[in-house]
Amino acid sequence: MKISSKYNPLFNLLKNKHKEVDTVIVTGGRYSSKSWGVGLLCSEAFIQYDWKILYTRFTNTSVEDSIVAEFKSKLEINNYNKYCEVIKARVKSTCGDGEIVFKGIKTGSKTQTAALKSLSGFNCFVVDEAEEIPDFKTFEKVYFSIRSTTKRNISILILNPTLKSHWVHQKYFKDKVPDGFNGIKDNVLYIHTSYLDVEREFIPDNIYNSFELMKQQDPVNYKNIVLGGWVDKLEGTVFKRLNTYDSIRLDDVEMKVSCIDVADQGDDYLCQIVGYVIGNIIFIEDVIMDKSDSSITQPRVVDFIKKHDAEFNWIESNNAGNTFTNFVLSDCPNSNIIPFNSSGNKMTRIISNEWLVTRHFRFKSEYDYDSDYGIFMSNLMSFNKDIKLNVNDDAPDCVASLARLLYGNFPYLFNNDTDF
Repeated sequence: MKISSKYNPLFNLLKNKHKEVDTVIVTGGRYSSKSWGVGLLCSEAFIQYDWKILYTRFTNTSVEDSIVAEFKSKLEINNYNKYCEVIKARVKSTCGDGEIVFKGIKTGSKTQTAALKSLSGFNCFVVDEAEEIPDFKTFEKVYFSIRSTTKRNISILILNPTLKSHWVHQKYFKDKVPDGFNGIKDNVLYIHTSYLDVEREFIPDNIYNSFELMKQQDPVNYKNIVLGGWVDKLEGTVFKRLNTYDSIRLDDVEMKVSCIDVADQGDDYLCQIVGYVIGNIIFIEDVIMDKSDSSITQPRVVDFIKKHDAEFNWIESNNAGNTFTNFVLSDCPNSNIIPFNSSGNKMTRIISNEWLVTRHFRFKSEYDYDSDYGIFMSNLMSFNKDIKLNVNDDAPDCVASLARLLYGNFPYLFNNDTDF
């Protein structure tokens, strides 16, 4: 069994070395052995060291057919399968107290982590394909539930690097370590590998040859997809260029406008933005991005509307939006609340208004990555024409709706495009 020496520090955690480490970030491209290396660690940890491991993916319809099946192969290689009892999505050691539970974080109609809160006694939290987790808050809810008092607590994120605006890069790489770093910084162990770190005999010839061809013909995607490099933009990104601003003079504001995209289901964000209009530029000054239920989001929206006192507050009234609109109307009788319906294909709606957003909207240049504004910007900048790459589309839909509503009601704002 051969594995890159870059994983040695990971296995040293089992021997209680690097005591400062409680978080591991494993990055790499295709065929880089990321999941393989962590899977081997977990198979040894729960058999030899009685670790209790929560092994997850974010969007997973059947963990039994995916990560459980993959993990069984690691048990067989270590010859540990004879010491295990596998029951659906749970593997228990028959020679100790070790246990691994496989779950999807995404739960459909409920909040993402609702199904995981009842788990206790686990000391290791593994997230495969962690790039799919949309924000740090979703990860943090489970992270804080890993609090064993008898074993060291470890959280492991395995991911294919994506946009630099992603919360993982913002929290763990930006201004801390260079991309592709291997080593320990503060409480974090970084491991980065690519197919070049894997023994050639384990990579099929057709895969290896396709990588080498991509290196010559498509170096940008080779860096991101194959080598596992972080990028500023992915191919197919809708908002390729977003203009930013540092501050505005409130005395110059001519009008304030607000738009709300109400969450339709548990995995959606409620997104509310307020734009301060100066000339023909709309400055997005404040944002709500919240997955909470209506008992929390409704009061937040009411406070938001009262705080900014916008002249126009548009609320999407499709489906659940109608009930939400009525609540806001009753609590903000002196505000100009305007229901609107969104029709047609959402992707088409967003793409068709991209030019208005690019030319006339400005977004804050500084914000905390895990704030509502940070989640909003990550959601917006990562929106892709390939719907398989989009976890959420709430931010771009809200921005596109505001652009469309302004264009329809105040066309004079968009008459002069010569400066763009």
